[in-house]
Amino acid sequence: MASTNIWQQFKALITEGARVVATMTANNGNGTSQAKLRDGSVIK
Repeated sequence: MASTNIWQQFKALITEGARVVATMTANNGNGTSQAKLRDGSVIK
């Protein structure tokens, strides 16, 4: 039987993705930030 709970129906549409763990390393002062990922790469 299909769920009648609208939230459960919505969640069923979305595949569970990978989580990203990062450490925030800088606030660039222009509305952007810098983060270092666990593998050592840096993203802005």
